[in-house]
Amino acid sequence: MSTRPVVAATAVAGLLALSACGSSDTPKDGASAKTADGTTVSTGLLAFSPKVANVKAGQTVTWVGGDNIGHVLVQGTYDVGGDGLRTKETDDGTFELKLNRKGQQVSHVYSTPGTFTYFCTIHHGMNGSVVVS
Repeated sequence: MSTRPVVAATAVAGLLALSACGSSDTPKDGASAKTADGTTVSTGLLAFSPKVANVKAGQTVTWVGGDNIGHVLVQGTYDVGGDGLRTKETDDGTFELKLNRKGQQVSHVYSTPGTFTYFCTIHHGMNGSVVVS
């Protein structure tokens, strides 16, 4: 019996744990970093922080790569199973934003009030929303 899958899984878990130790511009309490133009959301450790961002109509949400893992963010709807992972998703075509490295930034301006859900197409546990007032 080979131990390579166990060793590989352990190595990946270790790398993910180390990436959580790095600094972030997002406050540790999960609150978004507010700016005059909107707010920022970090993608550290395969999660959005904060999970819910709040902006006013006409403001920008900026996602900042908190890790060196590739992410593709799209707006749309999704269902989440009991394990917290998406079981069904629909991209509404509003945007497709790619983050590939720590510190990289991508943005979207929200011009109308409402609640908008988004997700990473690669990682089924990365789901978030933007509330626009």
